[in-house]
Amino acid sequence: MVRSMTSIAKLTRSGHSHTKSPVPETVLAARNALPLAMITGITDALNAAGEVAGLAPLTWKIMFEGDVLLEGTHVGGVTHPDGQLLCENWGNFLGIDESSDLTGDGCRYWYGNLEDWTISLYSIHDAALYSTHYPDDPAGFPVSNSN
Repeated sequence: MVRSMTSIAKLTRSGHSHTKSPVPETVLAARNALPLAMITGITDALNAAGEVAGLAPLTWKIMFEGDVLLEGTHVGGVTHPDGQLLCENWGNFLGIDESSDLTGDGCRYWYGNLEDWTISLYSIHDAALYSTHYPDDPAGFPVSNSN
């Protein structure tokens, strides 16, 4: 049985066809830009709120492992000398407490929830000590400019 072009068009409009029409490049580009735009929107909103509170911005990572986790660190890196104070101030602003779990590991860590969002902040104040506890985490190793 041969279907007419009219019946194929009706099937396509009604959503019953399994044939996809080609998507224009501009539509693909807009769709492909959405993940970055969403992440940028979240991080920009966080830093804008912090700015109102008089805080310097943080670098934010968004992780999607089970629940969504927003992780903030100093923009100069996790070992930046001002990182501890900045993360502490952000923790106070966000209403999250410092965790005692990493005490003695060369790291300070704040963890908590802001409504349905899980947020962590951390700063490494002793990279050598941190790297002995977490040898597989490159965050604990200072950046070297030597070749």
